Formats: sequence, structure tokens, C-alpha cells
Amino acid sequence: MSCPVCDIDLQKLNELQKTEHVESHFNDQVILLDDDDDDNDQVQCPHPGCGATLLFDSLADHLYAHSFEQESLPQDQVHITSTPQDVSIEYEGVITRGIMDAVNAHYKTIRDSHYWLSRDTAHIYSTAEDIGWGCGYRNAQMIFSCLLDDPVYADHIKSVFAGIPTILELQQTIEKAWQEGFDPKGREELNGKLVGTKKWIGTTEVAALLRYLRIRAEVVDFTKPSGNHSTHPKLFQWVKDYFTKSKLSGQRLETTEQSELPSSSSTVTSDVTTEKKTGHTACGGNNLAESESCTESSEQDFHGEPGRKRTKLGSSKVAAAAAAMSTIGTADSGTLPPLYLQHQGHSRTIVGLEQSCRDQNKMFLLLFDPLKQKRFMLKVFTPSRGTAIQRNMRRSISQEKHEQYEIVFVDGLLSSEEREAAKIVKVYQRFD
Repeated sequence: MSCPVCDIDLQKLNELQKTEHVESHFNDQVILLDDDDDDNDQVQCPHPGCGATLLFDSLADHLYAHSFEQESLPQDQVHITSTPQDVSIEYEGVITRGIMDAVNAHYKTIRDSHYWLSRDTAHIYSTAEDIGWGCGYRNAQMIFSCLLDDPVYADHIKSVFAGIPTILELQQTIEKAWQEGFDPKGREELNGKLVGTKKWIGTTEVAALLRYLRIRAEVVDFTKPSGNHSTHPKLFQWVKDYFTKSKLSGQRLETTEQSELPSSSSTVTSDVTTEKKTGHTACGGNNLAESESCTESSEQDFHGEPGRKRTKLGSSKVAAAAAAMSTIGTADSGTLPPLYLQHQGHSRTIVGLEQSCRDQNKMFLLLFDPLKQKRFMLKVFTPSRGTAIQRNMRRSISQEKHEQYEIVFVDGLLSSEEREAAKIVKVYQRFD
């Protein structure tokens, strides 16, 4: 193997050394200032002329503030100036495959947690060239890394892209979608121009892109905190419901009204309303005690189809089963696509969820963050993978305190008629 950047022979190096060599060519990215076991590292801002020292958790907001500096430039100056956008992620060296298998192997050794994972997804991180504005593109690439391995979606994607699309290809395709009438409001807000610029994209652009490819993509809006201390337990519960109950077989969640979303390119806020879906239960299939609370009434699954009424168990049997499960974790290694998660200033990809067996309210999102560099993600392949997952992927309810979140989820294919109707991106489900 030779280095894709300098072409030097890397044959004698191990995989970690090869990765470190390639990454050395991108030496003006996020600089880790400590490497202890704390969950929140100190980093140095990579923005030219800044270099501020801050905690990793505040990096996205800090870079978001820098984005307004570039937004104030004349439009013809807001362009890529160094690394070409039209370069494959393999050449960039930004992709790490196999992480999901390592995460799955780790959780199989954990007895006191349930966990659910998406289908296999590659982690892709932002380079020095796109950090601060490219997270939406990088998360879209992660979604495509999964969908390209799914026969349901692969042919539709490969009709446009040879593989995981480059940032330039994503920009070009979103512009083509706009030209066909997709997301006209987003097109207007971004002045109909993405190619060659550093404009960031959000939920509406990602949804429009997928719909253009005949992939059904829906937006769920969590408009404000639903728990104490600005937390979002409803978001975590929704993610659990998605991974435990979603059946991607063309079934649909019937909403009585859908409302058009504003473009997420500038903010994630919205003043539109939709009627909440009734009958959307929060039963997890892995906890019998929790399931018992929903046995009294017929329920509807994630896509709104009438569910079978659960068979009511005797209370003693439920108690015994729940007690047994309280110390034995259960697993789902993944059949569903990951989720695109947006908040103001940053986006990430949800690849799974962990829930404590002893405390049903203790849940953790498992995230792929484009700001996490490859050398950190590679630690999941080492004996200390548990620590690596905790530091680089795992986020608790108390750690996610942004005012508003949006999720894009993939749900099968669109017919020609549905594709035409899907050109206006609307809120699919809203939690006020």
C-alpha cells in the first residue's frame, strides 16, 4: 500500500501507523491538548487565526460562531480554496470502516445494558478544509455508506453516484434536486447555489437530496426540551422506538397534517405546527415490565399500523422476568439505517442507543461525530475499546441540551407519484 497523498510506500507499517502517516498530511485540524480518561477533552480551535483552547463539547458551537465570519464575505469569496471538493473519501483518508462490528462485540460483553445498533455504517470525519461548515455533508456521506450496502437503496444511489459521494457531488446533486422543484424554500434561502461554496446544509437539504434519489426521508422535529434542565428525553425515547419497533417495509405513519419546514441550513428553529401522532407508544421490546404497562390497549407500531394486542402476563411472571432481565443485557446488532441528527450549528449521525437494565430512564445515544478524528475512532479496535466508545460515541440525556433538535430518518422508497408529492419538505412528526 502506498500513501494516497504523497505516494510513499507504507507496506512495512501496521494499520495504525499507516493511518497516522496519512493524517499527518492534514496537520491543521483539531489538536487534542490532553489524552486522559476524561469524557470531555480540551482541544484547540482549528479555525485560521483563532487557536482558542476549549472543551470538545463546545467546539461545534465555537465553529458555528466562526461560520458567520465567512457568511459576511461577498458571495464570490466564500469558496473552497485548498483541497479540491471533488476528491474521494478514500483518497482523503477520512473514512473508518468496521467500527460497528467492534461496538457490537463490545456490547455483547456488557451484562447490564440493552443496546440497539443501525446497519453497518462507516465513520467519516471533517478535514481541515471543511471543518466548521461541512458536517452536514459528512453525515450525509455516513448515511450513504450504509445505504449503499442495502439492496433496497443501492441501485437508486448507484444510478447517480459511483460510490459514497464527494462533497462536490452532494452539492451538485442538491442543486439538481432544486432545479426539479425539491425544497424550493431551501433553494431560495441558499440563493440556489451550493457548488464550490462553504455554505452548510441541514435537515431539509439532506431530506430533499434523498427524496430526489427516490428514497423516502422524513423529518422529526423536537421543538423544545421535554425534560428537566433543558434535556430531551422524548428524543431519546423516539430513537429507542425507532430501533426497537420500526419495520421498513413500506408501511407509513399516518399524520393528519404536515407542515413545511424552514431550511435547516441557517438554524434548526421552526414556527410551523403538526398534529402529534396519537397511539405512538414507548414500549421497548426488551423490557417485559415496561411492555406490561401497554398491554391494556391495542397499540400502533412506529409506522402507524395497528399492532397486535400484547398477551397479558401474570404480575408474578412479569416481575420474575423483569428481575432476570435487570442484570442481563439484550442486543440488536442492526437492520435499520442510521439517523441524521441536527441541532443549531452542528449535526451528527445516530448509529445506536444504549439503555440501562436497572434504570429505564438512563439512555445513551451512540453517535458518529464528524468532528471526531480518525485516530480517536480507531481506538475502538484496541483493548480499551470500552473507554473509546464512552469518550467518542456515547452521549447521555444530560449531555444533549440544545434548544431544538431535528432527525431525518429513511423509510423505504418513493413511487413516482410519491416522489412528486415529496418535493416540499414537511414536518413528519413534531414534539412540542
